[in-house]
Amino acid sequence: MPARFISESDVQEPTTRQIAVLDSLDKLTADLMPQLIEWAQRDLQTCLSNWGITLDELGIEIDLNNLQNHFSIAEILIPRLGDCKTDYVFLAGECDWDSDHGIEFLLKNGIPILCEAQEGLAMNESWDDYLKT
Repeated sequence: MPARFISESDVQEPTTRQIAVLDSLDKLTADLMPQLIEWAQRDLQTCLSNWGITLDELGIEIDLNNLQNHFSIAEILIPRLGDCKTDYVFLAGECDWDSDHGIEFLLKNGIPILCEAQEGLAMNESWDDYLKT
């Protein structure tokens, strides 16, 4: 799976810290997938609510008992971390219920804390709020 780094400064090379965060993904346990599925289900429900439709009205069949078959992770994104001591990683990919925007998980120290459409959180000003933790 390809990994991409968001530059800390004008230097385009990843920092030692960013590389260490990428390497830490090797330590993720088997419980990550059930957690991702739970977060993906929340994202699906949020999308349906925002669109004002039910799952039956979505126009595609989604098997909630096998939701992992309806999304895939295509890229690892290591954001700029600055002086933050927390290991943040984005997992970005596709999902059947929002093919226009895809799906993006944010992991904090290996634990999912957010799942939503790929809207560029790591690139916008609100990312700085996460770096304060």
